[in-house]
Amino acid sequence: MINAQTGEVQGERAYSKLKFFFAVLGGVLITASIILLFLWLNKVSAITLTPITLTT
Repeated sequence: MINAQTGEVQGERAYSKLKFFFAVLGGVLITASIILLFLWLNKVSAITLTPITLTT
């Protein structure tokens, strides 16, 4: 709690371990998704740009 007149902070900050866990998990999932999307797009572009050779 913060005193509005003096600005003094009293008490301790409340941390939620569950919210912290989900925030970190979300960051990891977003980062992994971006990396996998980048790798997938590079794989698709490499496949589509490969010339097709016909053998007789």
